[in-house]
Amino acid sequence: MYDLNECIRSLNVGLPDDIARLKAAGYYKEAIARIDRLLAEDWTKTQNSPATNGSAAPEGYVPPENPTPHGVDALREALTVQKEIMRRLPGEYCWTEAEAIARMQERVRDFTAEEFKKLDWEGRMDWRFVEGEKRYQARFAETLLATHADLAARKLTPDAPNNKNEERHRLHEKMEREGSASADITLRTSIRMSDEAFAAALEKARAEGRDTVHVRAWLALPAACPSQSHITLDRFTETPGHIAAEDAPQRTVCWEADLTENRTFGAEYSYRETAVYADPLSFTPDPEQPGFYTGEEAPHIVFTPYLRALAAQLTEGITSPAEKAKRIYDYVTLNVRYHFQPSYFVHESIAENCARSRRGDCGIMALTFITLCRIAGIPARWESGFAVAPGDAGCHDWARFYVAPRGWMYADCSYGASMARRGDEVLRRHYFGSLDTGRMVANSAFEAPFAPPMLGFRSDPYDNQSGEMEADGSAPQIGMPLLAFLGDWTSAPILDRANWFDEPQDGENVMNNDCTLGVNVVGSTIRSAGEVVNFLNLGQNIFDTDIAAESKQTVFHQENFAISPDGSGYFDAIDDLELYQLRDAKLFVTEVRNKNTNELYFRTFNTYVPRSVYQAGYGVV
Repeated sequence: MYDLNECIRSLNVGLPDDIARLKAAGYYKEAIARIDRLLAEDWTKTQNSPATNGSAAPEGYVPPENPTPHGVDALREALTVQKEIMRRLPGEYCWTEAEAIARMQERVRDFTAEEFKKLDWEGRMDWRFVEGEKRYQARFAETLLATHADLAARKLTPDAPNNKNEERHRLHEKMEREGSASADITLRTSIRMSDEAFAAALEKARAEGRDTVHVRAWLALPAACPSQSHITLDRFTETPGHIAAEDAPQRTVCWEADLTENRTFGAEYSYRETAVYADPLSFTPDPEQPGFYTGEEAPHIVFTPYLRALAAQLTEGITSPAEKAKRIYDYVTLNVRYHFQPSYFVHESIAENCARSRRGDCGIMALTFITLCRIAGIPARWESGFAVAPGDAGCHDWARFYVAPRGWMYADCSYGASMARRGDEVLRRHYFGSLDTGRMVANSAFEAPFAPPMLGFRSDPYDNQSGEMEADGSAPQIGMPLLAFLGDWTSAPILDRANWFDEPQDGENVMNNDCTLGVNVVGSTIRSAGEVVNFLNLGQNIFDTDIAAESKQTVFHQENFAISPDGSGYFDAIDDLELYQLRDAKLFVTEVRNKNTNELYFRTFNTYVPRSVYQAGYGVV
């Protein structure tokens, strides 16, 4: 069978003018109808001939053989991909202006329509036309809150403080001092169709005379690479059908099963991650540099006129490849703003558009860096997987570049841009050359097939972190791809479990315990003169002086769960929820009741709460 994902390579062929205009205006339904007409066309019947001219054929006329009876193959492939892109776009750009303003007002104190229009005018939000109407990208609000400190300060539910940057500085100092650092990591990950998608697939199968749905599922696995060693595959929910080689460009485990009931496929694995310190400007590059990984890879690593001009401007007068790479890194980290993105499937010419719009996420910044490096003659390649930390794990992408005699080094442009926003030049500089120990590398290539290949369109045909599924040959709606959750990970309730810690492992703070991921906690903000001054979780002993002084959580017991809505500023309400959701919740209600009488003491609710997703640099959102 033909792998539809191979069509992606023809994406840059483009669209016929009429369909391109319809797509630009967001008239996707009509554009798709025109694509269907073109794909169904038999060119032997529409070619120039007496019949198509409306006249009778001369006696004895034999039509010449048409060399393209079904059209140009590359255009057919491009149309097939564009049709799928336009089918997906309305789901990626879903908010009207009124809905978007209301969404921000639900999250930000005193947010106004005038603020929204100003942010829109400044290009701080991504939007498209959908059936002629302006629609904003699904996660525009998350982008604004993650990248605008003034908006984040007005959040109705403030973020809990964290010390991630302090930890990064300690790691940087250790790596600079000792040359490297290592961490032993264990992750659990799983994937499952949504129950609605499975029910629809089973109904379709029964209509076709079958009692089961043929399901294939893929999940990312740690790959052999310079930074990763001691890889062990510890546990699977069931015996897999295939495990890709350790050096596969996108390493996966694959299951294949005929199902009468929906179920979860999962894996647990361990590995050692070693981060080596590298300063690309600390050595003299060889006069001769290699030429591998310096070519184009359509459709996204393409040397367009604009990118060639940009690369020439950035590297003018510079001969050292390390200094050229540094200039490119500076361009990306200082100029490209972080924006949560729609799925990569709907993107076209990623590096070109990033360089023009100056917007992107970790993968888009990485591809822009890679493309500009290659134009400048610097070998550069893709690497991706997870960013991990105690309590956090999620998808992340970065780049590698090569300068002889040192060899391969790293560039994490997303982390670098984050440090630039914070004014942290030490860490921005760290991520040019070096990474950290919080990684799981699964992919060493952009746009590589699985082993065995997925034949239908993948959710993400370029990269793989959350996994993919196929039901009877087509990609279904995936429920919650789970990553590093504790508890019963073979089922999918809204929450994995509530939990609390009895004793701190380090003798000081239970939040430093090794197994904090998956622990759902609720708490209360402490306010003074209307300003948030601290956070306390239910179950915490608020009379412990260490807590007041240093926010340490030395006592954290179930019997301490309590609220006291007396206006004192301590536990007046539950307004600080840290939830590790396994799937989306249309309505999430938090109540405090008397266990014996069921009397209701307190209630609050949130609507349309998305599942927990980790974004590198921002934590769980």
